Amino acid sequence: MASVLTSELAKADVVKLIDGPRYMCCFMRIVKDFEEAKCRLKIERENVIDRLNAATRRGDDVQDNALIWAKEAEKLIQEDTKIKQNCLFGFCPPIMWRYKRGKELRNKKERIKRLIETGKELSIAPLARRPDVELHSSRHYIHFKSRESKYKELLDALKDEDSYITGLYGMGGTGKTTLAIEVGNAVKESKQFARVIATTVSPSVNIRKIQNDIAECLGLKLDDFNELDRPRKLRSRLTNGEKILLILDDVCGDINFHEIGIPDIYSHKGCRILVTTCIFLVCKRLRCSKTIQLDFLSEEEAWIMFQRWAGLSEISNQSLLDKGRKITNECRGLPIAIATIASRLMGEQRLEVWDVALKELLMQNGDTAFEIYKILKLRYDTMKNEKAKRLFLLCSVFQEDENIPIEMVTRLGIGAGLFGEDYGSYEDGRIQAVYTKEKLLDSCLLLEANHNKVKMPYFGRDAAQRIADNKIQTVKLDGKNQKKIDEKEKNIKYLFCEGKIMDVFSYNFDGSKLEILIVTVYKDEDCRDVKNEVPNSFFENNNDLRVFHLLYDHYRRLSLSLPRSIESLKNIRSLLFTLVDLGNISTLANLQSLETLDLKDCKIDELPHGIAELEKFRLLNLECCIIERNDPFEVIERCSLLEELYFTGSFNASCREITFPKLQRFCIDEHRRSVNDSSSKYVSVLEKDEVFLSETTLRYCLQEAEVLRLRSFEREWRNLIPEIVSMDQGMNYTVELSLSCISQLQHLIDTNGIGFQVPNVFFSNLVVLKLDGMENLEELFNGPVSSESLMYLEKVSIKDCKHLKSLFKCQRNLYNLKIIKLQNCPMLVSVFQPLTSQSLVSLEKLKIANCEGLENIVTYEKREKESRVEIDVDNDKKSGGSIFSKLKVIAIEECPRLEYIFPFLSAQRHPVLETIRIRRCDKLKYIIGQDQYNISYRLLIWEYVPCLPIQSYSLCNVKEINLSHFLAIKSVFILSITPRMLLETLTIKNCDELKNIIIDINHDSGGHSWGKVFPKLKRIYVEDCIKFEYIIGYYDGENQSHNEIHLHLPALKYISLCNLPGLVAMCTKQYRTTFPPLVELEHNRCSHAAIKSFHGFIIHPSLESMDTIKKKNDASNVFAKKKQPPHKEKQEHKETLPQKSILSREMNQVYIKIRTNPTPTQKHPKKRPVPIKLLVPTNSWFHHQDFCSH
Repeated sequence: MASVLTSELAKADVVKLIDGPRYMCCFMRIVKDFEEAKCRLKIERENVIDRLNAATRRGDDVQDNALIWAKEAEKLIQEDTKIKQNCLFGFCPPIMWRYKRGKELRNKKERIKRLIETGKELSIAPLARRPDVELHSSRHYIHFKSRESKYKELLDALKDEDSYITGLYGMGGTGKTTLAIEVGNAVKESKQFARVIATTVSPSVNIRKIQNDIAECLGLKLDDFNELDRPRKLRSRLTNGEKILLILDDVCGDINFHEIGIPDIYSHKGCRILVTTCIFLVCKRLRCSKTIQLDFLSEEEAWIMFQRWAGLSEISNQSLLDKGRKITNECRGLPIAIATIASRLMGEQRLEVWDVALKELLMQNGDTAFEIYKILKLRYDTMKNEKAKRLFLLCSVFQEDENIPIEMVTRLGIGAGLFGEDYGSYEDGRIQAVYTKEKLLDSCLLLEANHNKVKMPYFGRDAAQRIADNKIQTVKLDGKNQKKIDEKEKNIKYLFCEGKIMDVFSYNFDGSKLEILIVTVYKDEDCRDVKNEVPNSFFENNNDLRVFHLLYDHYRRLSLSLPRSIESLKNIRSLLFTLVDLGNISTLANLQSLETLDLKDCKIDELPHGIAELEKFRLLNLECCIIERNDPFEVIERCSLLEELYFTGSFNASCREITFPKLQRFCIDEHRRSVNDSSSKYVSVLEKDEVFLSETTLRYCLQEAEVLRLRSFEREWRNLIPEIVSMDQGMNYTVELSLSCISQLQHLIDTNGIGFQVPNVFFSNLVVLKLDGMENLEELFNGPVSSESLMYLEKVSIKDCKHLKSLFKCQRNLYNLKIIKLQNCPMLVSVFQPLTSQSLVSLEKLKIANCEGLENIVTYEKREKESRVEIDVDNDKKSGGSIFSKLKVIAIEECPRLEYIFPFLSAQRHPVLETIRIRRCDKLKYIIGQDQYNISYRLLIWEYVPCLPIQSYSLCNVKEINLSHFLAIKSVFILSITPRMLLETLTIKNCDELKNIIIDINHDSGGHSWGKVFPKLKRIYVEDCIKFEYIIGYYDGENQSHNEIHLHLPALKYISLCNLPGLVAMCTKQYRTTFPPLVELEHNRCSHAAIKSFHGFIIHPSLESMDTIKKKNDASNVFAKKKQPPHKEKQEHKETLPQKSILSREMNQVYIKIRTNPTPTQKHPKKRPVPIKLLVPTNSWFHHQDFCSH
């Protein structure tokens, strides 16, 4: 034993003797080995830290030994091996230090080795995390133009920190999921969100599945938690500050975020939600901050998608391409239909296979139809509203792709009893129908069409009929096949059939359970111009029929005689006929259950008196019907239970006095008018002088009508209120009022002399006011009325009111007024009071014509100048914006006494003003502003700027100016404002004193290069201005600078100068003017001397060939001329231009027309002069002096 111990001790001493020198001699090697071990430990530590973080996110308890391991590893990793020591002032290596340090590093290396081994054994292994949104990324996504806007909207919504839930909805199969995933990929790649997680919710919400989908993507293990703790753990993880986007796909109904563990809007922190759904109501219930609708693809986009999925290209077989186009068109832009059928055809070259696919689409069967059917059936099954389900099935009775008027759906639905038998009034049934329709739109089982219409989605008609299990049928009859179709079917509930008249009325079917029958009859030459008898057998055995609609599909009426068997329809609720000559319809008075009689473009002998006795008769529609005899209103007046009357375009010679009972809805119009218009109470009798409203009906309509258009009721009333309508009524239901040729009315409202403390409100809902030919009308309102009257007025049009003196004499709040049109009102002096004008913040168009007495648009007196400023400031505070800040168009014509349009407005008040048209306003001094600048020139400012003030920056956005028949105008613009103006078209006609369009009044502008002037100006038209000299001139000819000034018109393309005998040149000599894009110049009946200023060319008599044209090489010319004495101008007229000339030059060429028509002082030649055509380089400058040197 002693010998063994001695041996071990000796061995240890030997090791020490060997290791000692090694620590000193191999020190650098030891350091290197330690650094390599430290790198391995660093990698292992990162792995352990990741596992610790994952465990923390999962909510697991982390063991202390793992934390100790991490701290020890960190300490070893921080060990610094670069510290060195030296002996003897650096001349000798530190032997003892190396020995100690080498031994220390070797021991720590061993500790690193053990840490790495124990680190792998720590019980914190992370779960394998499921990939998030990249797993679902579609390689087939195509960036269509119609999708790009939706894509951007989604990105913008997700960038909005205040937006928690974003909704994307649309019909099933439109590509919502694909788009949502694509957006998810984009926000993850941009690192906007750290994680993007997608899960499908589906109609039957599986909370546990949704929780697991989200948890797996987060590395969160929920299996060990109970049902109460699972949502708590998930919510805690989603709100730990990490930016997470949840895509909840295919949400069809109610979803409880709290039960799942999704945070609410108040505590979501970095978590955001993107929901896709087919039901708009889902977005409402979830309170989506932004809701985006996804529609079908366009025709071209659908074709691109089909080619991608079917593997087609431009070099593919032409027959396949043609067949593919037809298939694509049948898919109607629905992505799921395109993808389903195109993927089946990928690589298929046999044309007969493509024919089968097309046939399946046309017959609405096969895989594509089944996929769409499953989507629609799912939407239908999840809908809880039974009335909406029945309405969806009812809509399948209409033809494929038919735009169905909502009013038609309403009438059929009420007639079929879809809303029950106790729906109350017809209006109550309509409200239920509209509400139910909205449910279907929200679920995308119906789609919006144009103008109050809806339509079935693609394959929706077929899906609805499959859901109805053959109780809904659509039949096309051709005589041979009709017996094969539905004669054996005994359970038909809704039937639509179409065919020729003999085929339709000879069709035998079991109608014992039939409730709705819609028949479309086509033109049949054999039955033309004859009275067609409907056989009695057609209506036999149809005891349950509630709705019958017969439509003749032709422009001429079908002559038809109803059978006596129609009286057997004991349950009939609605009868509808379109384009049918029915003749005698007295038998309809025996249908005791009849509620609705709807005749459109029909012809009848008379409206039967018996219908007034029907106890359930509620709605009568006569639209563009011919009533052969008797006054229909004699019958209508007696229909005491009638609730709705639509009488449009059906007046006959017997109609005189219109009288009808009190109704919930009415529409009386001498012209055709669609029942889909929104106004529920409408009367328009403007052109038939022999037709008028009875006094009782007139009073009733004035009180109740929303739209009232009347002409010539000759009674002694001098006002509408209070003589016809009481003060309490106030005509506050009226939305549009149009009165014509009612000569006795002096005011619309006259409250003068009526004592009341608080003025009444009148016309509180009026939007449109039109008055025409009201000869004695003096004012709209006489006496005090509430400032809230007319508060919703948007449009005013007044014409031929000879005694009208003012519109709004007292203060009015016209914040919504957009359009004012006044014509032929010779006694009108002003339009607005200053206080009323302050409210015109929405005015867009102001058009006034032939108002000879008009002095002011806004009443204005110079002595009130200071008070005007105060009013303006105060109103800005109230209105929150500038007066006339939305004004776009000013058009004033034939107002000879008008001096100012807006005299006291500041220069920055018209940011959107685009068009100014002024004609024959001889005294007009200013459009905007007045003589507010003190200047030392000899002329008053309006002598050279009569319409536009000096600093008229408010006109900078005007695009069109048209000035005509100004007798004193001498110039229009000053040069200093032209760079800021965005004018595009300038037209000036018949301004006898006009000398220049633009003048330079700055004495110190010489030598200044203005650069661009009128940067957007494209067209200049100047005509019949006998003193016109220059487009650009100088105010003070004696003191003008002789320094050269460069002006550039970068957009000018067309110049038309006509009958300007005094024209000298484009501009005076100091201006060098360029306009590179010039395309056409018309020079008609102008001074010949001025034509020479179009230089850069040598002019020769016109020859038959272009070969003899000479070119001038110098390209640096200016369109300018120094004014010549009159005797020299006359001499130049004789010497320069022959009657026919051609100017030409290479480079970019301009088409120029020069007409040498005689000036007014010359005699007309016998032959019509030929236009002179000149081709001019577009980048040339024109200068007369250069030409003269040649």
